Amino acid sequence: IAPGVVLTERVKHLMKDAKDIDKLAQTHLLDIGMPEHMADMAVYLASDESVITTGQVLSVDSGVSIR
Repeated sequence: IAPGVVLTERVKHLMKDAKDIDKLAQTHLLDIGMPEHMADMAVYLASDESVITTGQVLSVDSGVSIR
């Protein structure tokens, strides 16, 4: 799992102002990632649904890497 920016408490603390978070969100295709998004990907990879997923680096970055 290759996460992009994840809106954790630490990131919120570094982004002193709500305007900073809004500005960061504009660089993302969907929205800023939440810790739950990373957990969801980990659960998917641990599940039977991903049984044939091998050798991949999965970007969970809301499209930042494709912009």
